[in-house]
Amino acid sequence: MSETETVQTYEPTFEADEVAKHNSEDSAWVIVHGVVHDVTPYLNTHPGGVDLIIDESGGDATEAFEDLGHGKEAREILASHKIGYVPGYDPKKYEAAKASSGSVCEQCSIL
Repeated sequence: MSETETVQTYEPTFEADEVAKHNSEDSAWVIVHGVVHDVTPYLNTHPGGVDLIIDESGGDATEAFEDLGHGKEAREILASHKIGYVPGYDPKKYEAAKASSGSVCEQCSIL
C-alpha cells in the first residue's frame, strides 16, 4: 500500500432517533462528540452514580461530559464502550476535544 492510500473500514452509524430509544438502565446509550457509546455495562460502576448517566442517555451528552471536566481515564473508559458514530461524524473535531482536556471530573473522578 502506498503512503497516499487510506484504509476504508466500516463503522456503524446511528441516527438520533435510534439513540433516543436507549435511555434507561436496561439500555443506556450516549453520544459524546459524535461517537455513540453503549454505557449500559458501566452504569453500576460509575462513581457518580447511575442517575448522572441515565439523565443524559438517549441523546447527546457531550456538554455534560465536558462540563464535568473528565480526564484521560474517563475518556478511555468511555472509548471502550464505543459502538459507532452519528451520521456526519468528524474525527478531527473529536480528537481535538479529547486532546484539549486534562482535567478530572469534580463529582466522580471517572466517566
